[in-house]
Amino acid sequence: MEEVAVLLRVPVSWVYGRTRRRSLERLPGYRIGKYWRFREDEILAWVKS
Repeated sequence: MEEVAVLLRVPVSWVYGRTRRRSLERLPGYRIGKYWRFREDEILAWVKS
């Protein structure tokens, strides 16, 4: 989460908010157990769209 926040230059709380099911603008990521995994190329493509 922290690395994604640094990449996007946003607070970590913003990233957590975008991983919630109710979020209309969900970040592209994968939940493995209780952990979230993100691919940098998918995050950058999401930002460009």
